[in-house]
Order: sequence, then structure tokens, then C-alpha cells
Amino acid sequence: MLLGSETLPKWQRKRISSAFDAPVYSWYGHAEKAALAFENGDSDELHILPSYGYVYLRGESGTIVTEAGVPGEIIATGFNNIATQFVNYRTGDIGVWASEAPRRIGNTFMRTLARVEGRVQEFAITNSGRKISMCSMSLHINAFDAIKQIRFIQNERGKILMEIVRKSEYSERDERKILSGVSEALGEDMQLMLRYVESLPRASSGKTGFIVQKLKV
Repeated sequence: MLLGSETLPKWQRKRISSAFDAPVYSWYGHAEKAALAFENGDSDELHILPSYGYVYLRGESGTIVTEAGVPGEIIATGFNNIATQFVNYRTGDIGVWASEAPRRIGNTFMRTLARVEGRVQEFAITNSGRKISMCSMSLHINAFDAIKQIRFIQNERGKILMEIVRKSEYSERDERKILSGVSEALGEDMQLMLRYVESLPRASSGKTGFIVQKLKV
């Protein structure tokens, strides 16, 4: 299964792999062609292709992030798009380095991303100001067996609404499992509310966003 250019949470990767009984591979890229990163099959880490573009991470204060495990916005300068050149292009995506130094892959040294946590607007804000990457949040897979679709909506700091499209077998037990599991993942400084809907709206691209963030992140 090749899943490209979309945030891929670990729980989603496991679920897709299990459903199709096949390994799942992902890569990172975007239409502006400023950066390209891929998995090499040995791990989930994304290896940045240095011949495609130059990539660095920038923290909230504007400083360059070099430490492993520290999130920062992916900034890229592409080498392939000669018609429309993007220099120090703000992708709006948040990445985390896997290590502080490049790794040797064959004859090439590459920086590796432990993960891409999604776009800036895909973060939720708790009551204490803590930011949660909704796309990388660890969710309990078995709590979603009776659900067709979900999305989160945040209009107020410290509170988040979870919209759910249910399957016919959905029960009160499933509701309790979701409230317990998702609340635990969000933390004590975030209040979770549920709302059941018949369907979720799609964008013109056909996609359904995982979170609708109305706050300025």
C-alpha cells in the first residue's frame, strides 16, 4: 500500500495494513515541489532527498531546530521547479527530526524526519495552552470499529467537539470506549464532547479534514 503526501498516524497505518494484509509505505511531498522525503522500508522515518530540495525546521520563536524530537515548521527551497522557484518556502507542515545529524543511505547522507505531524492548523489547543497534533495523536483502534467517519472541531480553547458518523452496530459501550480513550489521549486539560451526524462535508478535492480549527494556532 503506497500512501503519499498525506499525514499518516500510526494507528491509521496499522489499520490499513491489517485490512489489506499488506505493508504500508508513505512519503512526504507537496505540489510546490520544494521538498520530497520517503521511507526506505526499514522504518517509518522519512528520508529527505537532498537533490530535490534543501529542508530545515523552524521553531515558534524563529530559531532553526536541530534537536531530535523537537517540532518545527518545515521550510524548504526546491531545486527542480525552474518555472516558479520557491526559496525558504513555508510549507505550513510541522515536522520532527529523527536524529540530530544526517544518516548515510547508500552513498548519500540524508536528514530524516521521525514524523510529519500535520499542518499548523491541524493542532488543537488545550486549556493550559498545550498544543496537540491531532493527526499524530495515539488513538485506540478497537474503539473505532463501529464508526464510519470522524472529525474534530475546535471553537474554544480547552474544548473540542468530535463529530461521528456511526455504523449500525454502534452502541453505548462504543461511546464509553471512545470517550475514555480519546479523553485519555487528549489529556486532562481538554474537554471532549461528542456529536452524531449522518455524514461529513467534503472539500472540492474530495477530502474530509481531520480537524476544523477555528482558533488561531
